[in-house]
Amino acid sequence: MGKMNFKEGEEIKDKVINASERGFGYFMKNILLILLIFLGCYIFTNPDIIMNPSKFVENFDRSSVYAMCILAFIVIGVFQLGRSILYDNKMVQSELGKEKVKATKEHNAEIVKRIRRNPDISLILKDLLINLNASRSTVCEMHNGTNTLAGVPFVHLSMNYEEISNEVEYSYEDYNAINMSRLPFISKHFDDGSWIGSVTEIEKDDKFLAIKLRSNKDNYLAFAVIYGKTNILGILTIAFTDEKNHPSKTEISRELMKASQKLSILLDK
Repeated sequence: MGKMNFKEGEEIKDKVINASERGFGYFMKNILLILLIFLGCYIFTNPDIIMNPSKFVENFDRSSVYAMCILAFIVIGVFQLGRSILYDNKMVQSELGKEKVKATKEHNAEIVKRIRRNPDISLILKDLLINLNASRSTVCEMHNGTNTLAGVPFVHLSMNYEEISNEVEYSYEDYNAINMSRLPFISKHFDDGSWIGSVTEIEKDDKFLAIKLRSNKDNYLAFAVIYGKTNILGILTIAFTDEKNHPSKTEISRELMKASQKLSILLDK
């Protein structure tokens, strides 16, 4: 028979520890704890025993045994309940910690994915700008803000991507976290999926949006809703400085639909 090496000794020790945590080992630990508590309680109520152990036998009647047993079981019950609560709390905290780490990793992965996709999104907007000879192409993404007291979330719109021609300046700062309730024209035509027309037409329903558009030299506008797998992602827009000189609505609509389908893949998870 060969000698036991250190690794084998460690394995035996781990098995003994694991066995003591459950089954017969766990039962024996509780029994030992009860006996120790019993003895401690008896000594506490009869301190003279320490100096005269013979009194232990003389005073050890049936009523004392019952009282000590009841007290011991109460103490062990409280101990095990507390131990169980502490263990459950520890497990809950551990699970919450794991979920937090997992959520953080997933969030970071989504950020990296989006950063890698940004050049492709910009390229689609540039192609749309060139194909339609437009002055501005943008992607406005939808996101939640704070909630009402009834728990209904406010839906906001932010211009996160923008490509322009030499005719105009960037306008993304004018469209940052705008509450959709302040854009009645967009809300009115949202269910249609798309809209094409002049800013003069928009002004009839939404002076706020018309003023913003004109301040950025946008006089003719088209937009298409970008749909994801399970929800709406945002709005793709194309704008022209000249209200009269622009491609036909059919051509604009065709290019918008093609671009929105490509963007849907890149903007979704």
